[in-house]
Amino acid sequence: MLIGTCIVDMRLIGVKTLKNKRSIIKKLISRTKKNFNVAIAEVGKQDIADRAEIGFCVVSTQRSHVDSQIDNIINDMEYHGEPGIEIIDYEKEIY
Repeated sequence: MLIGTCIVDMRLIGVKTLKNKRSIIKKLISRTKKNFNVAIAEVGKQDIADRAEIGFCVVSTQRSHVDSQIDNIINDMEYHGEPGIEIIDYEKEIY
């Protein structure tokens, strides 16, 4: 069994309040859980209105599947997620 983890650092363009941020992040997390069946949560920068850090993990028996799932999730967050989300950086590890 292989476990892939990823932490995504993102900027929320135009977001000025924590209430607005939490609404956007909640939708992103919910949609990602539904589409990819992964464990996902906001793991950092929770008190900064225009930044977010999201962590998720993927479990599989094949390394190529874990790697491609992580890449698909990142692409989905960036290109099909909420408007105004810009991925600054991400760090993935496979164990």
